[in-house]
Amino acid sequence: MATYHTSLVWFRNDVRLTDNEAYYKATVSSQFVIPFFCFDEHLFETSSFGFPRIGEHRATFLYDTVANVYEQLTGVGSSLIIRKGNPIEEIKKIAQQLHIDAIFYGQEPAWEEKQRESQLQKLQQIYPKVKLIPCENFSLLRSEQLPFSLQNLPTNFTAYFNEVKKVLPTTPITVFPKPVAKKLPQEWYDGNPDDTIPTKLSIFPKIDFTNATQETYFVGGEHFGKERVKEYLWKSNAIQVYKETRNGLLGKNYSSKFSPWLAVGAISARYIYDEILRYEEERVANDSTYWLGYELFWRDYFQLVAKKYGKQIFLPRGIKNKQQPIEWSREFAEHWKNGTTGFPFIDAAMRELRQTGFMSNRMRQNVASFLIHDLHIPWLYGAEYFEYQLLDYDASSNYGNWGYIAGVGCDPREVRKFNIHKQAQTYDPYGEFVHHWIPELKKSPSSYPSPIVKLQF
Repeated sequence: MATYHTSLVWFRNDVRLTDNEAYYKATVSSQFVIPFFCFDEHLFETSSFGFPRIGEHRATFLYDTVANVYEQLTGVGSSLIIRKGNPIEEIKKIAQQLHIDAIFYGQEPAWEEKQRESQLQKLQQIYPKVKLIPCENFSLLRSEQLPFSLQNLPTNFTAYFNEVKKVLPTTPITVFPKPVAKKLPQEWYDGNPDDTIPTKLSIFPKIDFTNATQETYFVGGEHFGKERVKEYLWKSNAIQVYKETRNGLLGKNYSSKFSPWLAVGAISARYIYDEILRYEEERVANDSTYWLGYELFWRDYFQLVAKKYGKQIFLPRGIKNKQQPIEWSREFAEHWKNGTTGFPFIDAAMRELRQTGFMSNRMRQNVASFLIHDLHIPWLYGAEYFEYQLLDYDASSNYGNWGYIAGVGCDPREVRKFNIHKQAQTYDPYGEFVHHWIPELKKSPSSYPSPIVKLQF
C-alpha cells in the first residue's frame, strides 16, 4: 500500500528522471504523483550592474531541458506541470486544488534557492498535514558521507580534497533508477483539461532568440546529456587524454563539456562519476580518468562553500571581507564585455561567450584575471555578466570561481593574476583560437584596435 495518496515533486536544478532522488522516492511511495517545474521569477530580474539574470543561450537550453522531461512523462501517460512565477505560490495553488500529502524536492546549495526552501517550510503553517521531504540531488557526495561538519569545512580545496578522498568510492556507485511514471489524479485533468507546455517565447518574452547560436552538441535535455557522456567516454575514448587536452580552446572533445547538463541537472554528478568508475573498470584507469572525476569534487566544494557562507559569496567583499575598487572605468568594462580591449586573446574569448554562451575553463580564468587585476574592475561585474551569458551558469561555481580569482573567496593566495601574453603563447601559440573568433585580425592585423591598458607584470 502506498504511503502517500498524492505527492508533488518539485523539479528545480534537477530536471531529469534518472538519479532523481525526489522523483524516485515519490513514485515508489505514492499512489499519484504530480511532477512540477516553475521558471522562477528570479530569472527575470536584473543584476546589480543591470544585466539580465538569464540570456538567450541558457534560456534555450533550460527550456529544452524542461521540454525533454515533459515529453518523457507525457509519453508514458503522466505529465509535467509547468508554471512561471514564484514556485511557492504556484505550489500553494496546486495544494488548494488537490489533496497533497507530501512534497518531494531537491535541496539546493545557493542562498537564493535556500530562501525558497525556507518559504516552502512556512507553507506548512497553512497545510500542516503536508509532509516535506528534502532530497539530495545536486551534489556528488551526500552530506552523511562527508568526514567533517559544514561548520568545519576546510578553507581551501586542497585541504578539503585530502579529507574527502579518504571516503571516495572505488567501484561504481548506486544511482536512483528511472522509475515507472504514474498518472496525475483525475481531479487535475478535470480542472486543467488543456494544460500543455508553454512556448519558449511565452516564458521569455523579453529575450531575442533570433541571433542565438550555440554549438550543435549543446542541446538541452536528459537524453542529450546522457548521449554526451556516452560519446566522450565510450565512443571517442577522449577521457583517456583529458588531462593533456583539458586546456584546449577549440573543438568538441578537448574537455568533457558536461557542465551545461550538470548546471540544470539534466544529468547528475553521481551519474557521471558512476560512468567514470565503470569506464576505469572496463577499459582503462589513468591520470586523465582520475582527473575528470577530480573536477567533480571542485564542483562539490563550491557548493559547500555556498551552503556555509550563504549570501556572503554574492557580495562585493566576498567571504574575506576585502575592499573592492570604488572608482573604475565603465568604458574599460564595456570593452571587456564586447571583446574590444585590443588584446586578441581576451577579445576572442569574450566574443565566443557572447556568440555561443560557452567559454573554456582556461579562458574563464584569463578573462577574469584580466578584468580584475589589469582593468581594476570589481569582480562582481564579471560574475554578473557571466551569469547573464553562460550556457552552463551555476550559482555556486560561477561566484565561487570569480571570488577565487579575485582573492575574496576560498583561495589561500591573495592575488591570482595571469600573465596574458604568456598564457596566449602557451595555449594559443599559432593564433588558431584568436583567428577563429576574430577572423578580421588575420586579414588586416594593422586595423585591430590598440590595447586599452598597458599590462604590468
